[in-house]
Amino acid sequence: MESNKISWTKQQAHVIDTRIGNLLVAAAAGSGKTAVLVERIIEMVLGVDSHGNKLPDQDRVNVDELLVVTFTNAAAAQMKEKISAALQKKIDEYMANGIYDEHLIKQMTLINHAEICTIDSFCLHIVKEYFAKVQLDSAFDIADKTEMEIIKKDVMDQVMESCYQDEDLVPGFIKLVRTFAVKERDTEVPALVTHLMQVISSYPDRHGWIRDAREALDIQVKEDASFEEKCDAVMNVPMVRLFAERARQTVKIAHDMARECQLYATEEYGLKSYGDRVDRDAEMLIHMLKECDPAVHPCVNLFELKKIYKASLRPKNEKVSVDASGNKIYYAFDSFAATARDADPEKKAFVKNHRDVYKGMITELMSAITDVDEVLGQLKITAPVLGALLDLTELYMDELMKVKMDKNLFEFHDIEEFAFRILCDGIEDGRPVPSKAGREVSLRYREIFIDEYQDSNFIQEYILGSVAGHGEDINNTFMVGDVKQSIYKFRMARPDLFIGKYNTYLRLGDDDKASADAIGNCIILTRNFRSEINVLRTVNALFEQLMRKEIGGIEYDDAARLNSKYALEDPQGRMSEPGDVYQGPKSELIMIDGDTVSGDMDEDYSCAQIEAKYIANKIHEIVDGDDPMYIHDGDGAARKAEYSDIVILLRSVSGSATVFDQVFEDEGIPIYIQSESGYFGAVEVSCLVSMLSVIDNSYVDGDLAAVLRSPMVGMDEEELARIVGEYRTRYEIDGRDYNVRLYDKLIDYLETHDDEDQDECVGRDDMTRSGAATGDEDKLIEKVSAFVDMLDYLKENKNYMSLSDIIRYVLDRTGFYWFVGARPMGRRRQANIDMLIKKADDFEQNSKGVFNFIRYVNELKTNSLDFAEADIVSDNDNVVRVMTMHKSKGLEFPVLFVAGLGKSFNMKDVQKKVLVHQQYYLTASAIDADARVKRDTFLRNVMASEMRMENYAEELRVLYVALTRAKEKLYMTGCPRSLDKFKEKCGIYAIGSEMSSAALVNGNSFLAWIYTALGYIDHEEFLDVREIKSSDFMYTDAVALASKTEISDEAKSSEFDEEVFEHIRNGIDFRYVHVSSGLKSKMSITEIKKLQAMYDDTEYIDMGREKKYVERKTAPVPKFMSGEKTIAGNEIGTVYHKIMELADFRQTTEAGILADVERIFELGLFNDVYREKIKADKIVKMIGSSLGQRMAAADLRGELYRERQFYMMMTPDEILGNHEKDNTDETIVVQGIIDAYFIEAGQIVLMDYKTDSVKKSEELVRKYHVQLDKYADVLEQLTGMKVKEKIIYSFCLDTTVNL
Repeated sequence: MESNKISWTKQQAHVIDTRIGNLLVAAAAGSGKTAVLVERIIEMVLGVDSHGNKLPDQDRVNVDELLVVTFTNAAAAQMKEKISAALQKKIDEYMANGIYDEHLIKQMTLINHAEICTIDSFCLHIVKEYFAKVQLDSAFDIADKTEMEIIKKDVMDQVMESCYQDEDLVPGFIKLVRTFAVKERDTEVPALVTHLMQVISSYPDRHGWIRDAREALDIQVKEDASFEEKCDAVMNVPMVRLFAERARQTVKIAHDMARECQLYATEEYGLKSYGDRVDRDAEMLIHMLKECDPAVHPCVNLFELKKIYKASLRPKNEKVSVDASGNKIYYAFDSFAATARDADPEKKAFVKNHRDVYKGMITELMSAITDVDEVLGQLKITAPVLGALLDLTELYMDELMKVKMDKNLFEFHDIEEFAFRILCDGIEDGRPVPSKAGREVSLRYREIFIDEYQDSNFIQEYILGSVAGHGEDINNTFMVGDVKQSIYKFRMARPDLFIGKYNTYLRLGDDDKASADAIGNCIILTRNFRSEINVLRTVNALFEQLMRKEIGGIEYDDAARLNSKYALEDPQGRMSEPGDVYQGPKSELIMIDGDTVSGDMDEDYSCAQIEAKYIANKIHEIVDGDDPMYIHDGDGAARKAEYSDIVILLRSVSGSATVFDQVFEDEGIPIYIQSESGYFGAVEVSCLVSMLSVIDNSYVDGDLAAVLRSPMVGMDEEELARIVGEYRTRYEIDGRDYNVRLYDKLIDYLETHDDEDQDECVGRDDMTRSGAATGDEDKLIEKVSAFVDMLDYLKENKNYMSLSDIIRYVLDRTGFYWFVGARPMGRRRQANIDMLIKKADDFEQNSKGVFNFIRYVNELKTNSLDFAEADIVSDNDNVVRVMTMHKSKGLEFPVLFVAGLGKSFNMKDVQKKVLVHQQYYLTASAIDADARVKRDTFLRNVMASEMRMENYAEELRVLYVALTRAKEKLYMTGCPRSLDKFKEKCGIYAIGSEMSSAALVNGNSFLAWIYTALGYIDHEEFLDVREIKSSDFMYTDAVALASKTEISDEAKSSEFDEEVFEHIRNGIDFRYVHVSSGLKSKMSITEIKKLQAMYDDTEYIDMGREKKYVERKTAPVPKFMSGEKTIAGNEIGTVYHKIMELADFRQTTEAGILADVERIFELGLFNDVYREKIKADKIVKMIGSSLGQRMAAADLRGELYRERQFYMMMTPDEILGNHEKDNTDETIVVQGIIDAYFIEAGQIVLMDYKTDSVKKSEELVRKYHVQLDKYADVLEQLTGMKVKEKIIYSFCLDTTVNL
């Protein structure tokens, strides 16, 4: 038998053969690290190298003398299976050659006992063996996640109650609660404790972390300390020193950009007025740069930088000043003045854009820095509150552990802590000191393998370090991973552990020998065996621009680049791709313009809908098109692509799952969406849980209404309103209180109609039977009667039935199981119901009753615990899969769509009142509990800045993982709402010869990063960029949205109820009656105005300009031909509205208001062409009016609200007026924005700005009274306050109009 020996690359063979010292393997994506790890283990067992040569100085090891730690249970099982298969293969080879190797054969028995496991499993094994050392009962168990969350909530409630009763338990507890109370509720405090506990869970000594955090809150400063001493005290805080280093980089970048601007801001280019101001900027930045010089100032003094900045700006009240010679005096960051008429437009744009960038960078940096005295004052406010939070956390942590010990139930991070205490006697110089037990355990392992090392954390590092050394203090740890794929920050992973070793271990080339004297050796695997060359070129080109040391600590250099299996190496070790091999199809970046309002489309679609529709169309082309895609399998043969070859990756599926599900269903594409949550949100599960709640307590109105409106009963809105309305009408006349529970109204309705129509009352024996009832009233009576009959039976017998029996009874009586089966994803919905029945049975193993089950479910919802929906798709099913980028790690896909790239990053964690950091402890906003005033603090700004940088680094790594999953074809898609605006914003940061860190920090989406990076890349050979209008492929007629109503194959093959299906068909075949009128089920105010304009032409003109009607003697030249920008009246209106949104109403003088208008224009929100069209005197008149003064007073009180978005319901009549009479009760969802409102004496004054060209105020009243009435209704519903005035301010008439 001939051996099919694998041909290892030099890099791989080096990893397999290096047996001296600790070894870190930096394995790039697709580099075959698992295969290398398995081969290394096999050859250690055989005592040979990668060429099969015997190693005389190496003893053969047994497989159970190795500890192999993986990241997941699935990975551990796969690893053990691969090692077993490799061992069996070697045995077969030996036997075929007549060699009987007893040692090798023995390994097949030992593999069953080998410790190839997760870190959790290893720790559990240690604790079970040494349980007495940490005073545990040997019968301890791991708690179910949901069960533990309920225990935690109960303990937290007890701790909070104890603190209320005895304030000495946690000094400052009441102040802590008052500080973070939300609407007089203390729920924020337990949430803070939970978050703090999560952050410190990866530390071996949690009490020690809390102790250190307390000390960090106490910055020691003498009362008579000088300015320098105060600065030193604050600057010695590690987090501040790191921030100062980032400030040094920011000032350097800003200085370089200012110097570039000086090259063009000269008289030669007509930009002397720009140059005068840029020169002052450069002077300030030079001064700041000297303060940042590391040779002079090892640590930047942030407060000195702030002093330089403030001294360089124009004094607050100084307008224009001149020197002794009469020359104007300029200051740093003065606004640009007008340029010469012959100014070079390209150079002008360059200078303006560059200046905007560096000015924004410095302004943002300086806004984070406050005076040092203020910093210390802020700390006096926040330190006591944060100290109380730490005390409360420690109390809760201790009480929770007592309960866990009492119940003998623990979490895995508890087991890790116990294992650490068993194996380690402490930490010295950052290294663990093994205990006696640790040394005993270390003797078992000849080598320790750690897979996915980039995802380790501190406690795991110390645990494994305690069992390394084989009892002889030797270096025997093998670590493999890729720090570029460290994407588990939310699990407290510490990629800096990998980076630290990567930067300090001895880097070995292919021919270098490992050093036993070195602290460790490092080998890099750069060849990728997964992806085609064009995919690799795309990834390399993008990340050479995106990934950098200052953000995430990773430089995407030659060592980080991905090289294909065909790559050629020159004598200097540089790799290049050959041009004579198949490169694979080009990658594609598709940027879709999501602006559907301004196009020719009949409906406003969300960006997710547009993107899903585009991807669905593309999949049709790939699978069923005239030129389908062909996939090249491992054997080199090509085959047509199938749905199962295609995967769509999203950053999160929670917001897009429903959209993709519906769009793909409409397109007839089978889809499976993989998620870890959403079970309780599934309609079928929610309906049944509501039904159980009603059985337990019929007076829960929300659940009862949900059941009545569900297919289990089938009431529509009109029928439900009829029941409530009849009760209200009857008893309101009698003067009785009609505000009773819905259940009472339901019973009253049934009894009333039973009395009136006893002879015609329908039977109650079958909910799903229509019977002989005629008329809407009879049908409603039948529904109510059948439902009440079923409910009465279940309430009477619930104590004698199991939960699963109750659910099955409901399903049998209502046909609900078959109803959901006929809907899209019917098999999955039915599987969700089956899963609910099983969960009910599991619950009743330990508890009984509907009440307890409902409480259990509510506890899960309250604590944001959820399950994945039922998984009914196998690996062999021919479906398109949708999953998160995180879920894709370690997988590969022939055709990959990385979608949703235009979605903004989630930065909610840096917006919290209290920020918690693993390394820098915690900070908070300064909150005055009495005045309810919150101010950001310097230290919070500093921590928020660092956390943002860490988030950006994590997002970079997530994007890297996503893009490197593609084998043959990579699509990247994103859909900004306005592509032109998106590109313009990205262009601001497209500066210099390479992508700047400013572009990374200010880019708020993956798409922004990718698009900006492409500006520095010649990508035509391997990447196509396409810009597509959504109107080119989205539906253009509402009728085209007709869904397919054929019975699905899976429904035909199962027991099927035709009547239920007809009920569904009626809903699906519904056609909106107002298509011809232009009305839709959801409209914006803008759309309504456009629609009204069809019936009532309304002119919009530039404000302050009279319309003159004169006879034209010659035909005018169209503006698009003259090169002049056409400005529509509604554009002018938009600018006025934006100015009023941002205006400072506290300005009282004309000069102040004019300066404020200029300030708003300087924000860069509008094109300069609008300046001459906006009449600033109209803004002056508005703010100076009595209404403006009332708004200013409200602003000072914090009771002025501007640009507030809302949703409301309107009827077609209200929208169309008398132009198209409607006799239905249809309502339309209208979304809009209220321009402004303010509160005066506990009541609301509603404001709306209008720029319509009118002669009389009555015209505005006629046109807008309905709109403002609706606005008033919305505000009264939302705030509970009365709207006392409705006011239109007309910029055309310069006056207020009261409605």
